Amino acid sequence: GDEWHRLRDGVLDIARVRALGQPLLDLLLRMVHAKPAQRPAAAAILGHASVAPPQDQQAERDRLLAEEAEKYRQLAQEAERNRRLADAYWQELVQFKRQELLGRPNA
Repeated sequence: GDEWHRLRDGVLDIARVRALGQPLLDLLLRMVHAKPAQRPAAAAILGHASVAPPQDQQAERDRLLAEEAEKYRQLAQEAERNRRLADAYWQELVQFKRQELLGRPNA
């Protein structure tokens, strides 16, 4: 609608986003600039102080991400082990069934 066209023309209704703070407002205004060449690159947006977490928070997020990656690695190893056990169990079950059907005693 009309709001979309205003936004495409680089007009941002500041009254709706005033609570965000001036640095973030300035970034948003640059992001909706009518000329795409005047808009900041994604890396610049992600590096902006209003968007990027403070360094100590980033370190904590990195630590949590590493923990989650380790948990995932362990779960993947456990899943692989369980798959192998299930395959072995299935092969054993097939062998017993084959012996049963052929009338051979279990060895």
